[in-house]
Amino acid sequence: MQESVKIQCEVITAIVATRLMSFCRVIVETAMNIFFQANRRV
Repeated sequence: MQESVKIQCEVITAIVATRLMSFCRVIVETAMNIFFQANRRV
């Protein structure tokens, strides 16, 4: 029983980490689009 709980905790941690990395990717991509679009106007 204890081993099952530990494995489940590790899986949940991996899922949260993956979602966080995906969110960071969206933020970086948006920032790059804004930066390079502003750069093109100059």
